[in-house]
Amino acid sequence: MNRLFSLTILALLILSSDGLSQQKKPANAPGGADPSGEISGVLIDAKTGKPVEYGNFVIYRKKDKALVNGTVSEMTGAFKMQQVPFGFYTAEVSFIGYEKL
Repeated sequence: MNRLFSLTILALLILSSDGLSQQKKPANAPGGADPSGEISGVLIDAKTGKPVEYGNFVIYRKKDKALVNGTVSEMTGAFKMQQVPFGFYTAEVSFIGYEKL
């Protein structure tokens, strides 16, 4: 089966989610709003090294598996998800013809 992520992208996601989860809420958050972060990366076919165009990237809250947010990669394989509340998440990547990760 084809795989969407190279090891570098997987490592990036693991490191970025760990760093975000360790940050504390600032005492002066505007309007008492919860702080948020950003998740970004590039979907790469591990076998061909080419970007995966229009691949789906979705995150679920780890504690109850509730859908939090999702996005679609660009033609370059790049994706960006902004205003993600700090927390622990499970990421899922999918595209037709590929195994879900």
